[in-house]
Amino acid sequence: MSYKNAFEKILEMKVNDKTLKEIIEEDVKNCLNNKKLIKEGEIPLGPIITAICFLCSRSGRFAEVDKKCREKLETIPNVLSYFSKPENVDSFLCEVFKSESSQKEKARQKIPKLLNKLRELEETLKNLTSGEERLKKFKGKFEEILRDVGIGLKGINNLLRDCGYTERIPIDIHEKRFLLRTGIFHRYAPADGDPLNDEHLSKTLTNFSKSELAEISIGGVSLGDHPGLVDFIIWYYCQEKTTKEVNLNVCGEKPRCDNCPFSAMKLCMFAVSRAIQASI
Repeated sequence: MSYKNAFEKILEMKVNDKTLKEIIEEDVKNCLNNKKLIKEGEIPLGPIITAICFLCSRSGRFAEVDKKCREKLETIPNVLSYFSKPENVDSFLCEVFKSESSQKEKARQKIPKLLNKLRELEETLKNLTSGEERLKKFKGKFEEILRDVGIGLKGINNLLRDCGYTERIPIDIHEKRFLLRTGIFHRYAPADGDPLNDEHLSKTLTNFSKSELAEISIGGVSLGDHPGLVDFIIWYYCQEKTTKEVNLNVCGEKPRCDNCPFSAMKLCMFAVSRAIQASI
């Protein structure tokens, strides 16, 4: 048995009437479509919506605000144009927030700044003639814009991954626990790797994907060179609930080792340790 076999088992798990692989295939399709739009000189709508939600909800920490943001933004056909009017920004924020708050005021300042910069970037992309030039320009400038409005590294990696730069990995608590529990970190971390360092965790997942998962493809894309897609698997597998109502929650805060292929195949350090303790 191998890590590859365990991931294949995870991808076969069903959520309602779909396998996890079918759900992630939609995510991969969106990433690739977004990258295609950037090559053509257009900034895709999905990552813009997510960036605005991040500014309003502190990258999803305020769940109700995040939900209201997405619901409202998905009814607006041209977000860049809509928010060019200050009155529309105020109207949007009044619907999203129940009352005045420091977070609402920060969003009021940052949303126009973000979208003005994105409009400028889109004009720059249109003036370039090569798709590869556009991809390179977008990647560097988009990251700079996101940092400038106060979005952190995890959010930046999330947004760039969703734009098709699938080497980027938004590390959060789920990936940290998973990499440490399974022992993947201990085997694939860089020399002197620090389990509390997100860059080291990202490098660990990159090394692991290349070594163990190159033979698995989702949506026609090999996982070996696209660790950001492996992150989708881990996140859905560990997360209790997502915006798509995927609810696997196998390796979450309270791990359910009896339902885990890693445990069944004796690939998980945490599960093996738990079994040893139970036998003493």
